[in-house]
Amino acid sequence: MLRVTLIGLMAPFVLIAAAQSAQAERWHGADPGGDVIGSHYDPAPEPCGTFTDVDGSTDTNDDITDLTVRHTRKVVTITVGFEDLDPTLEQYLTIHVGTPLLRGWSIDVSRSPAGKSRPPKVTTDLSKEPRFPDPTDPPDDPDGCGWFTSVIDVSCRRLHTDVDLDADLVRVSVPRTCLRNPPWVRVGVTSTGFVNGADQTFSVFYDWWGTPEEGESSWLPPLSPPVPAGPGPQNG
Repeated sequence: MLRVTLIGLMAPFVLIAAAQSAQAERWHGADPGGDVIGSHYDPAPEPCGTFTDVDGSTDTNDDITDLTVRHTRKVVTITVGFEDLDPTLEQYLTIHVGTPLLRGWSIDVSRSPAGKSRPPKVTTDLSKEPRFPDPTDPPDDPDGCGWFTSVIDVSCRRLHTDVDLDADLVRVSVPRTCLRNPPWVRVGVTSTGFVNGADQTFSVFYDWWGTPEEGESSWLPPLSPPVPAGPGPQNG
């Protein structure tokens, strides 16, 4: 499935190498709490509207506290911990998986609010990392508000997501075959939540694992160190 997304309305994310060292198969990195960034959108003035910073420090649903990567010979398991997942809120998670290939992968996880007698609906999609535009290039949106990029979903059997609202964890498992059996992976994650307002206004809150370095700029969040595959015959 082809998805076309308009990007560039918010500041680009940052690509850095984390300071923690990786051991074979497993890596874990903590993230400080209370660092969610908030922004309020107003459609005026036309055509692009205005984003204004708002306080996001009380948003525990999107506040990432830690990231764990387990890389076995068959599967890559990514576990994201949060301050306090709220079952009444929706959530959008984007996991970036870097490999020795020129382009990495994106895993998009969407969680709907839970009902009184039903768990939240969770959908997961795998796609190749899009070719991001150079932020110094002029926007290709006709109104000059941002850039368009296309995302093509990749079929992946056994791509699976577990959401544990009690433990405040989101765990995604992706077979190595879907990632072309990389010898190592680097992982970054971004959590985003939206709150609709009146007259087409809304607020967006987002957090990423890690701390961006001053002066670094990219469309991607910070990435973990390379996490090598576990020992034994590789699953091909």
